[in-house]
Amino acid sequence: MRNFRKFYETATDRDREANIIGRFMVLSGLSKQDILIRATPPGTAWDYSLFSGNEIVGLVEIKTRFVSSTTYPTLILSARKVDALLSFTSPNGTNSLPVILLVQYTDGLFWTPLNRILLDSCPIQTGGRTDRGDSKDIEPVYHIPVACLQPASRLPYVVSLFPHSFRL
Repeated sequence: MRNFRKFYETATDRDREANIIGRFMVLSGLSKQDILIRATPPGTAWDYSLFSGNEIVGLVEIKTRFVSSTTYPTLILSARKVDALLSFTSPNGTNSLPVILLVQYTDGLFWTPLNRILLDSCPIQTGGRTDRGDSKDIEPVYHIPVACLQPASRLPYVVSLFPHSFRL
């Protein structure tokens, strides 16, 4: 018998993510004519898929932290989730899709491209949440230095991560 994980994401969480992805679009300068954003079904390893026409061109993972960006030196992300994100390839199978990590802290919205170059410098350790009393919340996690995150005011750079077909 398979032991399924309890699902913690709520409608409030999804609404919060929708607000964050909307701000991402405005701050990045991408328009709905350039890109279509689709929320993924609950339980998917990422939160939003980005499309140009019918072709998937990028993935977005959103994290919300109810602390200041200066509270902890690192942001922890599930290694299982990150590995799933980075293994998703483009439709022609030639390369990994760009992945954008958006992190909403109490003092602002931050982002970084999530890729192996960044992760190769990040330690993997056992960690996770303990406040829910769920032993499955403790797992291998990447510790991404918060210093690697950029303020959302620098989001116009994000268009350079995607194909020329919808750059501004």
